[in-house]
Amino acid sequence: MTDFFAKLYQAAHAAGLDAGKSAMPIPMVFEGGVPGQKKTTYVVEDGPCGLVTIKLHSASNFAKFLIANKIAKKGFDWRVANIFVYDFGQSLVRQEAYADAFVAVLKNAGIEKVFVSSHID
Repeated sequence: MTDFFAKLYQAAHAAGLDAGKSAMPIPMVFEGGVPGQKKTTYVVEDGPCGLVTIKLHSASNFAKFLIANKIAKKGFDWRVANIFVYDFGQSLVRQEAYADAFVAVLKNAGIEKVFVSSHID
């Protein structure tokens, strides 16, 4: 079973990487500066910054495999296993694309208790 889980993770991770690389974030433009001085315009090419987490039921054998292999961490309430998406820096759009593709692979393999959580920093 461990070999199956390893291959499943590798397939999900590969799909996520492809999706994240293919994502097309809209650049975020903002102005800032010191009051009374000329404003400076900043452009963040990868769009909004944020954090994305893939969450799955920690009692599943797949989640136990991920936790044992330090791919996922148990949540604070111990019922959830969290995979923090660290690829693609802080690009929320690229991280969400990665997570959505990752979750699609898991759902296609019959793992239903899995979802994506994200927030803007």
